[in-house]
Amino acid sequence: MVNWQAFWSGLLGTTIPGLIVTLLVLRITSSFNRSLERFKFDLQRDTVRFSKWHEKRVDACVAVYVAFSQFLDFLRLSTSNPPKVATVFSRRRRFRS
Repeated sequence: MVNWQAFWSGLLGTTIPGLIVTLLVLRITSSFNRSLERFKFDLQRDTVRFSKWHEKRVDACVAVYVAFSQFLDFLRLSTSNPPKVATVFSRRRRFRS
């Protein structure tokens, strides 16, 4: 004959709390996995957005560099042969002593 009191106390003392803890751990694990997947998706999306933004930024920097380089070339050409402008001090009087 089975001692039902020992059976039920053993069942209530170990099996049911273990089952509850197992279900709780499974729920926490699945919740953690979902949030981790969401984080990875957001990170991947942000990485794509940042790389596109960075490409635009590099293109803008290159455009600015080219524009300044052309402007500096223009300045170099215009100052290499400056126009002759008569000024007050261009003709100095030489005094003979």
